Amino acid sequence: MKILSVKILGLLTMSMLFLVSCAGKVEEKAKETAETVKETVETAKKKVTDNKVLVLYYSETGTTEKIAGKLEEIIGGTPAVKVDKVKIEAAEAYNSEKMQEVVKKQLNEKKFPEAKPVNVNISDYDLIIIGTPTWFGEPALPLASYLQSQDFSGKKVAIFATYGGNVGEVIKNTEKYIKGATFIPGISVKAGDIQADKYLEIFKKWVLEDVLGIK
Repeated sequence: MKILSVKILGLLTMSMLFLVSCAGKVEEKAKETAETVKETVETAKKKVTDNKVLVLYYSETGTTEKIAGKLEEIIGGTPAVKVDKVKIEAAEAYNSEKMQEVVKKQLNEKKFPEAKPVNVNISDYDLIIIGTPTWFGEPALPLASYLQSQDFSGKKVAIFATYGGNVGEVIKNTEKYIKGATFIPGISVKAGDIQADKYLEIFKKWVLEDVLGIK
């Protein structure tokens, strides 16, 4: 009888130890799961808060600026995306009457006029949208000057261009001044269509689907 009681007591003790061990493992697994969930949530939050877009543009007549403003409006209405808009200007303003002559000379001599300093840090942004008018198939020269001075390593860049006559290879020619970026296919639009507001749907589709990847 005593032997049976001892055996039963031993079995009960082993069962208790087994249950305690299982409970410990369950608790440990629950903690691991909770930590994994927490890390996943924090990563998701970081991705959202880090989704920053810069609209960087040059505009001499206001045409390119009009698009930049609309893009800021469209992107700003997108959840979880922060957008800033910065205008690049020539340190020394062009004389509108002699502008074509001066720009041709600068292009021939490969002299890029300085841009005014701007309070913006490219490294703060994940995506940079660059807007430029077309000057003889090239981007605005003060903008090209600024772009050459910056490091776009690891950044995504999308370019839009406006033009009055021949657009040429302005998108490609703008890309060559940008170091280290991954390029999203750009877009160009005629100045007349911008003034007539015929560009809105095209640009909205471009920026939401092609640039931001929102289908």
